[in-house]
Amino acid sequence: MSSGRKPPRPVTPLRALLWLGALAAFLLGIDLLQRFASYKVLERDRRSLVRTARRPVKDSLLWVAHGLDRGPSTEGLPVFDFHFRAEDRALLDDHLRRVQLIGTHDDQTRSWVEGRMTVEGETYDVRVKLRGRQYYHVVPPRPSLRVSLRRGRTYRGAKTFNLVEPFDKTADQVFLWESEEQGLVGWDQTLAVIAFGGTPVGLCQYVEQVRRETGDRYRRPEGVFFRGEASDGDGENIYAEGSDPERCLPVVKRVMDWLADTEKTVPFEEMREAMDLGRLRWFTALTELSGDSHGLAPFNMKGFCDPVSLKVEFLIWDTRFGDWASLPESQFPTEGTQFLRCDRYRALHDETLYRLVEERVEPMLASFQDFHEEHGERFSEDALYWFLRGGPDGGFMKDRRAKFERILRKNAADIRAALTGENLEWFLDASAREISLRTEDRGSKVVTHLVLSSRPGPVPLERPATVYGRYREHQPVVVLPLPSGVEASEVVGVVAHRLHGGAAVAPVRSEAALEGTRTPLPEERLPSLPLLPKGFQVDAAAGSIVVGPGKVALENSLSLPLGWSVELRPGTILEMGPAVLLEVRGDFAARGTPSEPIEVRRSGEEPWGAVTAVGEPGAPIRVELSHFLLRDGGGSDAGRVRYTGSLAIYYADATLERVTIEGARSEDAINLKQCTFRTTDCVYRGGASDAVDYDFCKGTDVRTLVEDFKNDGIDMSGSEIRLDAPVVRRVGDKGLSLGEASRPEVLGARVSEARAGCAVKDGTDAVIEDLTVTRSRSAVELYVKKPGFEPPHATFRRLVAVDVEGLAVVDHRAEATFEDAVRVGGPERPMRPFAGTRNEVREGLSGLRPDALLSLAEEIRSARPR
Repeated sequence: MSSGRKPPRPVTPLRALLWLGALAAFLLGIDLLQRFASYKVLERDRRSLVRTARRPVKDSLLWVAHGLDRGPSTEGLPVFDFHFRAEDRALLDDHLRRVQLIGTHDDQTRSWVEGRMTVEGETYDVRVKLRGRQYYHVVPPRPSLRVSLRRGRTYRGAKTFNLVEPFDKTADQVFLWESEEQGLVGWDQTLAVIAFGGTPVGLCQYVEQVRRETGDRYRRPEGVFFRGEASDGDGENIYAEGSDPERCLPVVKRVMDWLADTEKTVPFEEMREAMDLGRLRWFTALTELSGDSHGLAPFNMKGFCDPVSLKVEFLIWDTRFGDWASLPESQFPTEGTQFLRCDRYRALHDETLYRLVEERVEPMLASFQDFHEEHGERFSEDALYWFLRGGPDGGFMKDRRAKFERILRKNAADIRAALTGENLEWFLDASAREISLRTEDRGSKVVTHLVLSSRPGPVPLERPATVYGRYREHQPVVVLPLPSGVEASEVVGVVAHRLHGGAAVAPVRSEAALEGTRTPLPEERLPSLPLLPKGFQVDAAAGSIVVGPGKVALENSLSLPLGWSVELRPGTILEMGPAVLLEVRGDFAARGTPSEPIEVRRSGEEPWGAVTAVGEPGAPIRVELSHFLLRDGGGSDAGRVRYTGSLAIYYADATLERVTIEGARSEDAINLKQCTFRTTDCVYRGGASDAVDYDFCKGTDVRTLVEDFKNDGIDMSGSEIRLDAPVVRRVGDKGLSLGEASRPEVLGARVSEARAGCAVKDGTDAVIEDLTVTRSRSAVELYVKKPGFEPPHATFRRLVAVDVEGLAVVDHRAEATFEDAVRVGGPERPMRPFAGTRNEVREGLSGLRPDALLSLAEEIRSARPR
């Protein structure tokens, strides 16, 4: 008998899918209802129903993706493991929920949460907060975090750093790599794993927050790091004030004002005065090649102001990629246009852009391939590997490498075509005696000759004229005055070629005046001079100033404008008043002779300031000094930049022979920065601080003599220098101080009566042969002084140390290698054994004079078998 109930329907694959789909829709619907009930609809969302729903839907899908993830592999990667008290973890989770619900511009992204972090075996007290403006920055359980270490601790030399979603920075890798290849400041980064309570939850990327040590690593010490606009909502835009904020910060403010106003076109002269154009053009060209101006948005930009040049450069920081042809309609279409509408700067920028597309695309892509080959398997295991990201460079992580290569190649082809067009028009205005020229191509042209009906061949112009290319709506019309002696009726044509690539073009004569922005040819004029004292003679045609011979008084500081050269004649005695500065920003020569040396001395009882010669990045001046004596200089803070030396030479190709500095009361007797140089037989005697300071230089120092200084003898930072037979006597600190990733070669140095004979610091890799150290506290020291540098390494061959308290002080992880070294000490003090070193005991060392100790050391060296 039938019960009246229908038999159950069989379960089919289709019905199972429908039930699962209904369940998923129900759960998703509940989530959407909860979110729409409290979701703050932003202005940009009100215009689009899709945008209104997109963030809640994506947040839900991200949560599901992480719920299905098995956790990342941690092998070979640093793991940042965070532990919070229950109430602090609840607070962080609440911040995440609120950000997802009401948008990432909320105060919750500025609120810090206390915790502890363990990484690579070390535990730190930390504060963390959310960071980032994209939806995938705040997805549980692995939000992107700003981490601040407490109690003075650092990780990789950093007190503050970011842990970000890897997709956010994968495009940066190739642009960062190329920017470092071209000498721009880079930043420390590495792939890592983020964990909570011991459980790995996802990949992340460690990214340092720029700081003073960033500049140290890239040969830009002591400058101001800043952001293009206020950062993190706390009103701060200065990451590191550097050593000279009084001079640097007004330059930074000026540049930030430019960044904020895309309607303005920054004049070339102003740009050249405040910015390092050689590096700026690589930054802007790389950003344009990316096909997205996101990296030029002020909130994204990181800058550096160099206290030596007082010029600003930018770091490649957050580069997205997109279609170059669509830049004018992109998310940030006007960013950077205030610089690129400047015709003279755009010509420099476009030359660099052309070089990028012609020479650098393949190396850039190779670096990107290497990055993905190293990390591609890890990416494929990550929870978000199959999650679709938005934005111009969005998509799936699995497609990122191919998409990047495709877009970069297309951009390169489009840019190449735009820069190598053949259009050039010219119009002759006979009444005004001028030729107007324009090209509707992006690529500039160069006019080199006029074609005249009265002469058989083209007539070269005195100076080739650049016809600037069109930039978006800006159409330059370059005006070329007719040369004297050329009648307008004679002109029948012009000869020109492309600026980029050099191929000839066929100019077309226009019958009508050319429309566009009238642009006269630039005039290069030396700036006017201040009033000069008696004894300074001007040759305006040569752009030079000659001083002497004979006695010349300089009672007030004299700062000469950029470009004027100065020569002190043999036999000149320059008497300087108290704290007086002579600041030269062109070539500088003081070529004395044995019979007619040149001398700088004080005119009264007080020390004078400094004699300086300063070039510019990418435009070094020439400095030639010989038989040049400077007495009683004190350094100067009164010039364009701060000068720590009595003699200061910056950004120069310098040759110094028999230069003598005595009685220096300055921080350094002589300071060279960013120079290539050769010094021979120079003497530095009797100083209040350091004798010789080489900062970020390349060169050779032969037979320098240093005597009686209170601090270091010869100090170098970030330099590649060969020290050949230097002699250092009676210094209060280090005889030789080799630091900040220098690569020195030291041959035959002799140091006596120093605290330390030779110190090797902060990532320096040194080869030191035939070093002699006598009567010093230690012969050699190796250590890390500045955070952010690796430990140093030095090889000492045939070292001889006599009457030293200790042979070597070597910090943890620093490496000192001794080959055939000899240490001679008295019986009263035990001598620690070192591999490669022979210890020898001799009586009576303490009673020997310093010169006798040196003689003994030479006897030991001579007796050694070769």
